[in-house]
Amino acid sequence: EKLIADQKDLKAATEKMPKANDLPRLAPKEADLARQADDLKKQVAPLAKTETTEALDRANKSMQAAAKDLAARKDDPAIAKQADALQNLEEARKGLEEAIAEAEKRREEIAKLE
Repeated sequence: EKLIADQKDLKAATEKMPKANDLPRLAPKEADLARQADDLKKQVAPLAKTETTEALDRANKSMQAAAKDLAARKDDPAIAKQADALQNLEEARKGLEEAIAEAEKRREEIAKLE
């Protein structure tokens, strides 16, 4: 949730940036969000479905590309890549919610057997 909120905030900041010359100062934050997405992918990989980790990987790549566009003062391509990252983060969130629900269901079934 926090990663999605942070990406939305950064995308909004990019859209509101008055001058392209100011865009490079947003690049480190975008790169940090990309790292967080990669870290999350590594954490959930043993539990999540392949589709979920692939969505996180796509989000990471979009964020890395957006960071490069921000550093190069290219606002429209950066915004498009940020939007793509958000879409993939939302997809990953849904997959994680499903994995959590499945784990809880299994836990309940085990508790009934005991």
